[in-house]
Amino acid sequence: MKIVQFHNMKNNTICAIPWRSNKLLYCAYVLAVFWFFMYNMEYSSHTYTKQTAEEVQRETSIWKYYSLPKNVVNPINGKFLIMNTYICERDDPYMLVIVPSKPDHIRIRNAIRKTYGTLSRDKNSYANNLKIEHIVRIIFVIGKSNNNSIDNATDTENDIFKDILKVDMIDSYQNLTRKMLHAFKWINLYCANVTYILKADEDVFVNIAMLLKQLKQNKPYYKGNIFGHIFNTDDHLQVQRENTKWGVKFNEYPLDKYPSYAQGTSYTLTRNLIDKIVNTSQFLPYLHIEDVFITGIISNKIHGAQLVQLNGTSNWGDSKPVPCYFVQSGRTAQTLMTHKLMYATWQAMQSYNETCQPKESQIAAR
Repeated sequence: MKIVQFHNMKNNTICAIPWRSNKLLYCAYVLAVFWFFMYNMEYSSHTYTKQTAEEVQRETSIWKYYSLPKNVVNPINGKFLIMNTYICERDDPYMLVIVPSKPDHIRIRNAIRKTYGTLSRDKNSYANNLKIEHIVRIIFVIGKSNNNSIDNATDTENDIFKDILKVDMIDSYQNLTRKMLHAFKWINLYCANVTYILKADEDVFVNIAMLLKQLKQNKPYYKGNIFGHIFNTDDHLQVQRENTKWGVKFNEYPLDKYPSYAQGTSYTLTRNLIDKIVNTSQFLPYLHIEDVFITGIISNKIHGAQLVQLNGTSNWGDSKPVPCYFVQSGRTAQTLMTHKLMYATWQAMQSYNETCQPKESQIAAR
């Protein structure tokens, strides 16, 4: 942080104030207000524990290492088995929704296709009395399974819907980051004019109209924006070293805490971050914790993107979805959705008065 001095060029004094009376007191007041403001700007959204000088020096050296170009250690060179480049070439979407999906999860993909996946200016252009003024398109990103019949089924599924991006890699949680990076590479190649990229897990329902409304209210930051549920406190940023699904080895990430990041159930990126993510990721050790790697390490810490908290978006702490409450409370997105809950939530969005108000009256009568 740069230290700013109040400096008088005439007599070369610090914090020189034109008033002669109470000069020292006024100077102290100005400096106190300044440092209070700078402290709150730096730490208001964080509750990190205090670090020792050795820890700060070590962390600084590691981030310096991360920020300098080196050899490619994590190439994004998987083959695209299904492309569907027409999605951006023909329709020129304002927002592209990327849904990483498991190959055999056709029921949830169909639920998305028939519900919030239809929200676009040229399809279902209203949701919760909000008008959608932009073209929105969706693409499902999958890898290969170890089952030929499942792989053949996804090929047939794509022949019908033409909305799958299939990458030549085994589909697994460990490969989730790779799937997303290949999707971003595909965007770089074929979606030059897209403005926003929404990443949504396949068990997340998104009110696209509400999301677009919130995005419109935020001024773009020149280094890029990430919108979602932001994690920025010690209890959320602690690295797990246990041998679990979320466990990370020291050689994969050599610090005890992650930088602030957007929680991965759903987050929205501005287009100017995609090229940075694709290029930078190839020089860093691979990390399968996708939201941390993409939104925290690369976008936020290395490239200085702005993390923006969105109201009513999805997060791990979501309780079981209640379709009518999702609509009534103005949620933007919610996780833990089954395919049946997606259909029910869609019904509540499309006809809230008929679907939800009778239930509310029954509850009130009790």
